Amino acid sequence: AQEKQRVLTISFPPTEEFGADAFIPGDPVKLLKEGRFHKVPFITGVTSAEGKLALSGMFNCCDVVDIEKDFQKIVPWSLSLELGTQTCKDIADKLRKFYFGNKPLSEETLQTYVD
Repeated sequence: AQEKQRVLTISFPPTEEFGADAFIPGDPVKLLKEGRFHKVPFITGVTSAEGKLALSGMFNCCDVVDIEKDFQKIVPWSLSLELGTQTCKDIADKLRKFYFGNKPLSEETLQTYVD
């Protein structure tokens, strides 16, 4: 049987709040469409090792040796692709080459994926 995709999703959607000091005082989509929202600066960023959470989930299902043999096992976690499809294989090959070149997977080389 073909292995099904495995997806790790972490979502922090805007949520309606209640009370006089509510930052989002109603349905977020409706407020955006109506232009009824607080105009505040938007700040975003990244930190080093952001991929550690995803990486820990990936290796609950398989080990580095398995991933080395069939790198596409790592792709569905990040991109929600079904294992075994040509698209998944092609993307896995490109990701493998981009992050690791010709080096074997190890704790040291996996750090490039985590970052």
